[in-house]
Amino acid sequence: MALPWFRLYSDLLDNPKIQMLPEHMRYRYVALLCSRCKLEHLTDQIIAFQWRLPPADVQETKSLFIGLGVIDENWTVLNWVKRQFVSDDSGARVKKHRANVTPMKRYSNGSGNTPDTDTEPDTDSSAPVKRYFGVSH
Repeated sequence: MALPWFRLYSDLLDNPKIQMLPEHMRYRYVALLCSRCKLEHLTDQIIAFQWRLPPADVQETKSLFIGLGVIDENWTVLNWVKRQFVSDDSGARVKKHRANVTPMKRYSNGSGNTPDTDTEPDTDSSAPVKRYFGVSH
């Protein structure tokens, strides 16, 4: 399932597999997570296009990541399901909550039964001034 976001845990900074990578490969690892978030099944061609890399760099990255045990031969991110779980989709939970809320009673404009809740005097109209002080303009 594609999501517009994914979980990235702070222990990534302490993960020896990731820390052993050259800096540019750490970026590629995060790019891998972003790509996996968009698509469930990745290919060499998809990776090359999304990351703007030549095929030789894609193969180098793939070999390194397989050797570290972070992906398999099919670019499947290992432990993805363990860290990215469906319960993070709050849409259904929010919808359920909203369905149980009692709608607020509203007054319509045409009923004539609207309560007068205005406690502030009108200050932006000249009508009250004319009425109370007999002033004409």
